[in-house]
Amino acid sequence: PYFGTRMLDITGWDPRLIIPQIVGVQVGFYLCLGLLSILFGMFFDAPPSLHQLFDVRLRFFQDAQSGIAMVSVLVAAPIGAFFLVYLVSRPKKVLDFTVTKFLIHLVICCAYSSAFPLSWIWWLCNIVSLIIETLLGEYLCVRREMKKIPSLSVTTV
Repeated sequence: PYFGTRMLDITGWDPRLIIPQIVGVQVGFYLCLGLLSILFGMFFDAPPSLHQLFDVRLRFFQDAQSGIAMVSVLVAAPIGAFFLVYLVSRPKKVLDFTVTKFLIHLVICCAYSSAFPLSWIWWLCNIVSLIIETLLGEYLCVRREMKKIPSLSVTTV
C-alpha cells in the first residue's frame, strides 16, 4: 500500500494515515539496522546482539560491538531516506517523520539500557544520521515530485 498521499485529509488531521506511516518508518529503520549489524558482525566476527541496536553506553570504537553500532546507524540513514520516499513522499513531512523516528529510538534505547545516553559519540552518530536521512529524504521526495507527469495526448481525426 502507498501511504504517502496526504497527512492532512479533507477533514483535517488523519491519524489513521499518520500512525501506519510512523510504524512503517520505525519498522524499516530497525529491519535495516538489524540487518546491517548482522552483516557488519560477520566481517568483524562479532555475534549479533541487541546491545548493538539499543545500548546507549556507546564508546568510540572501544570494541567491535561499538564500531558495528556506530557504522550501522550511519549506513542506515541513506537507506532510511528511501523508506521515507515510499512511505511519506512529501518533502515537508520528511523532517517530522525523521525526528519522530529518532525520538522513538531514543525512548526505546533509554528503556533498554535503563539509562539516558551520555556518550557524545552516541549523540553524534544519531544526529549525523538524522541529518543525512532528512536531507537525502527531502531531496529524493522533491525529485519524485518534480518528475514530468505524462500527459495523454488526444488526437482528433
